[in-house]
Amino acid sequence: MRLELGSPSEDFVNELGNEMLIYKTKKYGIPCERKFEVNASGVIIGFSSSGCI
Repeated sequence: MRLELGSPSEDFVNELGNEMLIYKTKKYGIPCERKFEVNASGVIIGFSSSGCI
C-alpha cells in the first residue's frame, strides 16, 4: 500500500497491536482523511474515509 499511496501522514500501533496508517490530503480545498488498519501479517483489516470525494 505504501508503494501505491506513498508515505502516510501518520502511523502508529493501536491498542490491539495493529498498525494504523493515516493519509491526509486536500482536494478542491476539502480535507480528506483515509485510515487503514493493518494486522501483523500485512493484511488490511479495517478502513475508514472522511471528507473524500
